[in-house]
Amino acid sequence: MKIYVIRHAQTDSNKNGIAGDIEEDINETGVQQCLEAREKVKNLDIDLIISSPARRTKHVTEIINVNNIPVIYDERIIERELGKYETYNYKDIDKSDFWNYYPKKYLELESMKSVCDRVNDFIKDIKEKYHDKKILLVTHGGVTRGIYCNAYGIPEDGDLSLLNQKNCELKEYEV
Repeated sequence: MKIYVIRHAQTDSNKNGIAGDIEEDINETGVQQCLEAREKVKNLDIDLIISSPARRTKHVTEIINVNNIPVIYDERIIERELGKYETYNYKDIDKSDFWNYYPKKYLELESMKSVCDRVNDFIKDIKEKYHDKKILLVTHGGVTRGIYCNAYGIPEDGDLSLLNQKNCELKEYEV
């Protein structure tokens, strides 16, 4: 089964290096990124869009869905729960541990293991339900790391920090 994955467009928090609020919407740059992504998406042969129900991913979905593809919103591909780290500046965070499958410091937030488990369950479910479909997922940076790990495995050191997908970047996976 083929899936396409797009990370939401830029938010002000993204622009400023802040771990943003889950309900923050995209900014003007984000809207422009969506318009560019829409040109790529309109030429894909997609049967279904599954989006995170967060405000920013819904907004991205509305803009890029130029072909009026059916949309499902699914909580399993919402961003990881950051707990007390929401609104922290990434300059003040050890990214290799923050995004690590085996963290040593950042234990008060949803673990990347939990994100990967949830993504694995989600992919298993959509493979069963939509095995003959081409699907576009509209999601978040943490979830894109989980999707990568589902396809290629977890790095030996567990460091997922370098697996970041850019805002509105489109990737393709065979699952």
